[in-house]
Amino acid sequence: MNLALSYELSMDEFRRAVLAMTRRPRRVLWTATAVTFVVGALLLALDATILGSVFLAGAVFYVFLLTVRTGANVRKQAARVCRPTRVTLTETHCTFENDLERGEITWAAIVRAEETSACFLLYRAPRMANIVPKRAFTPDQLAAFSAFLAARAADSAHGRPAATGPRATGQRTRRIV
Repeated sequence: MNLALSYELSMDEFRRAVLAMTRRPRRVLWTATAVTFVVGALLLALDATILGSVFLAGAVFYVFLLTVRTGANVRKQAARVCRPTRVTLTETHCTFENDLERGEITWAAIVRAEETSACFLLYRAPRMANIVPKRAFTPDQLAAFSAFLAARAADSAHGRPAATGPRATGQRTRRIV
């Protein structure tokens, strides 16, 4: 496999990929927000005004974190990520290059890979991934890359070391580790 791809991520693609990367932490925060809101409302109903107000303020703060701050972070990072990018995928490594930076990553350094409906997320750390949109692949390239990931998954399932392999994490996302 020796695939050469070129693409430029759109702001919407980047936002959707970031939301996919942070799905679990966002679920925890939304759950904490709901619990905090309910506890605050119960405390207000029981005439514990100050404590109830503190809990409701905490719930508002969580909502702020999940909406405004996340959007601001995505816009801030997009200037660096949403650039014309060239990617080379080989049997041993991936190379990502744009006008600001160049990086080469061996497949052994990829700790997890996920396939969404629109892109592949190649994780180098639990919440740091390189985004490769599926639209950058020709149909033949997409088939070759999928076969490569399937082979790595088979190796992983048979106990041989591999950086990727399938795990279902939902209908729209397929996790490959």
